[in-house]
Amino acid sequence: MSSYFRDTTLAATRPWAKPQDALERVLGDPAVRALHLSLLNGDQTKDELRRHYLAGLEMRYRHEGAAALGPREKRELLLDEEMVRSLVTHTNGSTPSNPLGAR
Repeated sequence: MSSYFRDTTLAATRPWAKPQDALERVLGDPAVRALHLSLLNGDQTKDELRRHYLAGLEMRYRHEGAAALGPREKRELLLDEEMVRSLVTHTNGSTPSNPLGAR
């Protein structure tokens, strides 16, 4: 067995290699969420149209789940720190913790 095949086979068994929806992973795993939030730029200013667009995506997620959103829409939510925190609060019923101390 070649070392490349052995390495790729081993890599496929790691937790980060499992197929999973990124939005669901960020919302469901506090460690992943903390890392994700630490990488976002929290100084984003949004115009009124952008805020309404994101609020609509958030409402659709809350009512219909992640399957109702397309990849681009999930990405839009993931790129907005305020939306991630709001969705976590809704999903878990509590304020998201931030063990890495991001923003």
